[in-house]
Amino acid sequence: DLYRSLLTSQGAVPALVDLLKNGNKYGRSCAASAIWNFTQFEGSVKEICRAGGIPALVDVMQTGSEDGKSNAAGAISNLANHFECRIMIVSAGGIPALVSMLHRGSDYRRTNAARALHHIACWDAHKVEIAKAGAIPPLLEMLKNGLAEGKKRAIETLRILSENDNNSAMIVQAGGISPVIELLRTGKEFGKRKAAELLGSLAMNENNRVLFAKAGCIPLLIKLLTSGSNEGKVNAALAIKNLSLNENNAVEFVRDDGIPPLIKLLSSDTEICRSAAAGAISIISLNDVIKLVVAQAGVIPLLLDLMQNGTNVGKSSAIYAIKNLALNEITKMMIKEKGGVEVLNSLLTKGPSNVFMLAGEALMLLVSSDYMENIVLVQHPGDNVNLAIGIVC
Repeated sequence: DLYRSLLTSQGAVPALVDLLKNGNKYGRSCAASAIWNFTQFEGSVKEICRAGGIPALVDVMQTGSEDGKSNAAGAISNLANHFECRIMIVSAGGIPALVSMLHRGSDYRRTNAARALHHIACWDAHKVEIAKAGAIPPLLEMLKNGLAEGKKRAIETLRILSENDNNSAMIVQAGGISPVIELLRTGKEFGKRKAAELLGSLAMNENNRVLFAKAGCIPLLIKLLTSGSNEGKVNAALAIKNLSLNENNAVEFVRDDGIPPLIKLLSSDTEICRSAAAGAISIISLNDVIKLVVAQAGVIPLLLDLMQNGTNVGKSSAIYAIKNLALNEITKMMIKEKGGVEVLNSLLTKGPSNVFMLAGEALMLLVSSDYMENIVLVQHPGDNVNLAIGIVC
């Protein structure tokens, strides 16, 4: 960085940008390579933007030599990591230029293009524009046939694009199910957890939930839930949560013996694992029969412990699960017997307002005629939030 800083202070960047604009193909390629190197230094990034380097790099991606295109794509992939640069890249026509690179050229160049698109897709409007430009089919092709780094960048880009529901449907319609399933089945640990992450995002789409389940994803997710890394288990639990918004999928998960590894995850000493497990249980338990299965498996004490000792995210996930379990009279009684009323009541005196309100809602579900004369209104100690219910025990 010392040398880059010195060269930047001596006016190297504007000179390189001038060569990008006016040199021959070899000179433009060399200039793009040098600017790519400079993009690793924050001070140089600002100078590249001021000197008009981004439109010039986009032009090289479109009209330069093969090496020049690769170098320019590398520079753009680094620049796209900066908020202010993304706007300039898009304004200069960077999205269609990058998508065009996904269709042809070396794996190295395509990987850089996918990496740049991943950064640009952080904005919702750009997600739509990238998909409309035709990025999804070549990204899926990279996921199936690319080298390791290319597959990594492709699946990360597909994941962020899938946050848009229309894009999610397009990914599946373009043949996205089979490479995700194959990666879950035969990939290395990193690939499996990334596949589970993408599947979880795609399963936010109602139709996709049905199609992925038909393709056999649930047993593969249970296997990852059982033997994956912590991150893999978390991603599997989140995928199961979204898939289980379809009741048939929730039933299949239970029938395939998915509850024991989920209970084990809820027993983990890692907060993010416990929170993810509680979130999955909250959705699976929307089914009335599954409520009983889950409760009898011993989930209630674990949820109550998370409510008492977890982070605010973990507490919220656990309360959601308890709320859904409390919709069944038998499991409601089991929650009360394990001290659920007392635990929820204690949450009305501490924590943020969202936990406070969730605890109040859960208490309302747990209240029976035996408690009605002991209801009191409680106001959150730190916020102007009231109308939660406290029980005088």
